Amino acid sequence: MGSITDKLLRIASASGSVTDRRHALADLAKNEDVDFIVGDWLSEYNMTTRGGGKVDSAGSTDEFELSFLEALDPALPDLASSRARLVVNAGASDTKKLHDVVVEKIAAAGLSLKVAWIGGDEVFDVVKKAIDKGDAFKSLTHGGNLSEWGLDPIYAQCYLGGWGIVEALKHGADIVLCGRVADASPTIGCAAYH
Repeated sequence: MGSITDKLLRIASASGSVTDRRHALADLAKNEDVDFIVGDWLSEYNMTTRGGGKVDSAGSTDEFELSFLEALDPALPDLASSRARLVVNAGASDTKKLHDVVVEKIAAAGLSLKVAWIGGDEVFDVVKKAIDKGDAFKSLTHGGNLSEWGLDPIYAQCYLGGWGIVEALKHGADIVLCGRVADASPTIGCAAYH
């Protein structure tokens, strides 16, 4: 079990949706009292859209949440000069590609920020093997099994927790990009790291 600290932890949220204000991240990055900035640019809708896009394009398109980059660009200089660290749900179906784009943007701006990405949320291979083995997947919505739908699944993604975020922060990440973690995981990861 970790130790208890008297130091206050200030976590600010820049986004809860792809439709939230783009300038919130830049505004928060200027606040010297903030320890961590978290944000969620994903929903089940854009996760599904991005997953389908990845399958349809055979990986030739960027299937991360592009609106995150619109929010990140003006915030980068202040993130580099402040002590605030950023943890976001924005990778959707291409977290590694998002990581590479963010690293390029940081280098092009002449900034020094360490970027980590969290994988493991894309589980189609695991689901496909389970289906092939005869495992039934019961719908939480209507109770029917996946085999009764009459369609073959093309993509599967799961919600991860906060421990990968903790590890990324322990290894010095200034920015942690997640493909899909549970909504509270960025905040929980920051708090557990603290």
